[in-house]
Amino acid sequence: MAKAKPPEKDAYDDMEMWRCRQLGGPVTFKYCRVMNEGLPCPRLPGCWGARIDLIEYLEANFAVEEMEKVFGSESKTRLARIIETINRVREEKGE
Repeated sequence: MAKAKPPEKDAYDDMEMWRCRQLGGPVTFKYCRVMNEGLPCPRLPGCWGARIDLIEYLEANFAVEEMEKVFGSESKTRLARIIETINRVREEKGE
């Protein structure tokens, strides 16, 4: 018996999540798969893992290096990202 063809990169793009934990509102899967400089959101497994076969999807559509970049390190908290942005702006202004 032949193995089923893995899902295309845009196979789930129209699916919607009622609430994004990061944005606070509804989002599509497409947003979640490209929001990180063209790579998936690090929270993808927690949000979409129960709805689709995420491991099969990721293995079929992203290189190991890309997955390591996204899921290989701890994601920053919202507060950490805000502080990082403030510090970067201060450095650019020369403060």
